[in-house]
Amino acid sequence: MPALCLYILHGKLIPFSVTCIALVLVLSLPSCTKINQPNVDFTFNITDPAYVVLSPKGGYMYINGAIVAQTNSGTYIAVSELCTHDGTRVIYEANKNDFYCQKDMSTFTSNGACSGGPSNRNLKSYNTSLSGNVLHVWG
Repeated sequence: MPALCLYILHGKLIPFSVTCIALVLVLSLPSCTKINQPNVDFTFNITDPAYVVLSPKGGYMYINGAIVAQTNSGTYIAVSELCTHDGTRVIYEANKNDFYCQKDMSTFTSNGACSGGPSNRNLKSYNTSLSGNVLHVWG
């Protein structure tokens, strides 16, 4: 007979087996699936209303598999949008000028280099070039 344990959930005792817990833990381990970091090549007009979130310094948005951000110095940077550890979309932290995974707390520099784990792989860094109001992202 499997051992039973009790767990308190919202003030109620919930019985469960130790075997069940082991299965849940194994199923919740991070996958070893390779995270897709696509090649990109796109341009857009930064004054277009669809890209308004990029207009303030520190603004960022997801476009075609990349996260594009305007730094506090006014330059544009872009890296692959998915954390290389768990596949969650990273966010741009303007105050630190880096990218951050809210799920596993991995951090990446502004050029995508992994700076804190559990991830140990870099985000793909993309080139950016602003000509007038047109931003080109490629790589």
